[in-house]
Amino acid sequence: MHAGKMVRSRREAERRGRRRGPRVVIFDAPDSVRVAVVDLPEGAAVGDRICHDGRDWCITGSRTGTRVLIAEPEAN
Repeated sequence: MHAGKMVRSRREAERRGRRRGPRVVIFDAPDSVRVAVVDLPEGAAVGDRICHDGRDWCITGSRTGTRVLIAEPEAN
């Protein structure tokens, strides 16, 4: 791996884990849809997994240009 790319990746990993803040998340389950404000790492993005209200969720999308995330329940 190119050294510059490795440094950039390390910085990104540090940035994602360091700062946290409130994010609006749409929890889209087969039986219901709920909206909640959740404290997540600043870099939370599609593909990340989170635990909320005793259930595991996968972030599957986001609203373009906003800080709103969409999450679906993890398969058991």
